[in-house]
Amino acid sequence: MIQNKIKYLYKFSLFLILFLKLNTLFGQYIYQGNFEGKNNTEVYIKVELIKLNAWNCQNDGFNYTIDYNWEVSVYKDGEKLENYKFYNVQFYFQIPLGNSNNVYGNISITNPGKGSAKTSTDWYNTRLHNCDAISLENIEFENLKIIINSEDFASEDFYVEINNEPLPIELIDFTVKNTEYGNELFWSTASEINNEYFILEISDDAINFFEIAKLEGAGNSSQTLNYSHLDNSFTTEISYYRLKQVDFDKKFTYSKIISVANTLTAEFSIYPNPVVENINIEFLSQVENEYIVDIFNQNSQKVYSEKLNISKGFNNFTFNIFNNLESGVYFFVIKDSKGNIIIKEKIINQSRL
Repeated sequence: MIQNKIKYLYKFSLFLILFLKLNTLFGQYIYQGNFEGKNNTEVYIKVELIKLNAWNCQNDGFNYTIDYNWEVSVYKDGEKLENYKFYNVQFYFQIPLGNSNNVYGNISITNPGKGSAKTSTDWYNTRLHNCDAISLENIEFENLKIIINSEDFASEDFYVEINNEPLPIELIDFTVKNTEYGNELFWSTASEINNEYFILEISDDAINFFEIAKLEGAGNSSQTLNYSHLDNSFTTEISYYRLKQVDFDKKFTYSKIISVANTLTAEFSIYPNPVVENINIEFLSQVENEYIVDIFNQNSQKVYSEKLNISKGFNNFTFNIFNNLESGVYFFVIKDSKGNIIIKEKIINQSRL
């Protein structure tokens, strides 16, 4: 347990010190974590180490910098805030054998986003002296210190207790597949520590996410576990999904965002045909949608048009337009919102016979 106290707190600003253990995932060095602030505000931070640059290699050490990528996101009530303003966000890499111990990330972030940066120069105390053979694997890393200074993270007499536990899960994969039954989502974990549950979230724009399912986690596990969920809540042509993993003390992390193209199908039934008075259309739709009904005569002249708003599930519409049309052959055409013809059916009008 690593503890640290923030001695000076300012009203409407907080220097939040977060220590996040370095995880090695798929051969990469990644720091990531979330923090909940006031007013239902959450900050997600991810830092991925890319490359170690070593020079001036001596018998007792070498100079170095580290190239890294960073990502900072802010959410309020589950909605991603693109224009959020920080006073600053800064990174310090804790490296015990480094000369300064806390290597400055050499950046001050004031807005959410993504980017690349290089740390300040430091000296590493070691007997390794072949610069060509030195890489990230030769550096002993401890924690990433993140300083967040933001009005939404302000509180008087606020103290953060820090721990040095690993991230709760090691996610192997997270995938989605569109099927005739809906969107099938699968994910697997290689290990779980203190994992209480997963929340599956959906979005139609990859920005605003909403909870659609909650699945119980395994608590603690060292074996591969598989999870799945069938989703039929989508209402747009593309759906975006992410996982929110929550441990028993309510700390959480987000997965990457995945997407899938949806098949927005609907079953139609048009009756009676021939029509004597009214004609009915029944829809059985997987999602909410919008369709256009056009009626043409034998000369391809449009004699009627109407926009229909379809609800998910069963829908029924009645048209009495044929009482106002001459008897004969007509074509009933249903198109989606993009103008694609979904169905075209020949109708015999006998209302005036």
